[in-house]
Amino acid sequence: MNKLTSVLIALVMATALAGCSDEKDTETAQTTNANNIVQDSVISNKKDDSTSSFKKNFVSSCILGSGITDDALIPQITEVCGCTYDSIIKNYGITEFIRVDMEMRKNGSKSLPKEWNIDNIVEQCMTKIEG
Repeated sequence: MNKLTSVLIALVMATALAGCSDEKDTETAQTTNANNIVQDSVISNKKDDSTSSFKKNFVSSCILGSGITDDALIPQITEVCGCTYDSIIKNYGITEFIRVDMEMRKNGSKSLPKEWNIDNIVEQCMTKIEG
């Protein structure tokens, strides 16, 4: 799983928050299998339509950004991406998440705020899921 950890950290940093708002993203249609798994695992925990839409789009972007097409790894990637989103929301809130997303879209930035320590969040999620 060490390779998977490295790939996930890289993908979360690369995709950052791109595609997280509920704007339609044409890339999302590229991987039907990944989207079906994301919908099954993410939508089942739906609390509020707009919040779940952000999570669904974040997880979809995260999976697509990984470049991993091995069907056996998609469920694990989905879990890590979902956990990463949940941790960001828990630590910084949906309002800050949306603010950063909008700022990144406006500036074309791919960098998350350093204080978010995304590497640590992904590593914690990997440990939690592997455990």
